[in-house]
Amino acid sequence: MTSPEIEFWLFTRDESGTLRFHDDASYFSAPPKDRGYAIRMRIASMLMEMGIHPVKIHHEVPPGKHEIDFKFGPALHIADASIMYKFAVKSIAAKYGLVASFMPKPFYGQYGAGMHTHQSLMDVRERRNLFHGSSCQNLSEIALYFIGGLIKHAREIAAITNPTVNSYKRLVPGWEAPVYITWARYNRSALIRVPMTTDPRKVRIEYRATDGSCNPYLAFAVMLMAGLDGVKNKLEPPPPVEENIYKMTQEERQRRGIETLPGSLGEALKEAENSTIIKETLGNKAYKKYMEEKYKEWFEFNVRVHEWERQKYIDV
Repeated sequence: MTSPEIEFWLFTRDESGTLRFHDDASYFSAPPKDRGYAIRMRIASMLMEMGIHPVKIHHEVPPGKHEIDFKFGPALHIADASIMYKFAVKSIAAKYGLVASFMPKPFYGQYGAGMHTHQSLMDVRERRNLFHGSSCQNLSEIALYFIGGLIKHAREIAAITNPTVNSYKRLVPGWEAPVYITWARYNRSALIRVPMTTDPRKVRIEYRATDGSCNPYLAFAVMLMAGLDGVKNKLEPPPPVEENIYKMTQEERQRRGIETLPGSLGEALKEAENSTIIKETLGNKAYKKYMEEKYKEWFEFNVRVHEWERQKYIDV
């Protein structure tokens, strides 16, 4: 069972083609400061007409960023819903003369946009949440093993959950980006968070690295396979880390065994080359094609000369 928090941006574009934030609002701002309220309501209405049920609708922390969450369900159904959601967002935004984007990091020095993915396993016959239990933080052994699998395979599946060059401009410390491969309940600097709930049906984990540039079918599939590998092999996760990992020294993180996600698409692809999880999930043909296209994308980026380089090196 999955439920993604797919954040998106709303921009205006002037005659020169420059993109600017649609508003200067912040987390849960109200109109008139929040200029996206009516647009979000129109999007939510369209989603309901398509059988997708919004449960949370609000402005996010930085200017121009919004979020509409919909009810959890089976992974395949939610992957379908995610595609229709993106279509609805872009279509409604265009009717208002705006540009909608799911780009992970459109501007330097600003927050990024993610797709935090909530996950659990359901026994369909008994209609029972297999993640609910009496062990650590109301989690079952299955849930803990699932976390263990995600932690073990996080670096190699990053090429699927974070598949673009721009994805890794978001995954940097200091902007609530989950770059550290560990888990917690309250700590938003951890890769995996366990949201608090008293409802056994809603016990779940939140994988915070995923972003809106991913293919949801592939991303949900590799996360599921990574978690199930943990269940199959009874992979115990490390102890949860509630401290602010951003403030830890590198030596302290190393002492506690806290690794980081890849720092670039190229690094992620190198990890994916040795991933049996991705190969088994995608199948050999699709895996080869995916890697071929992504290496092509990485090469295109590397041979381009960017404005930062001109500013930095023009006087050498």
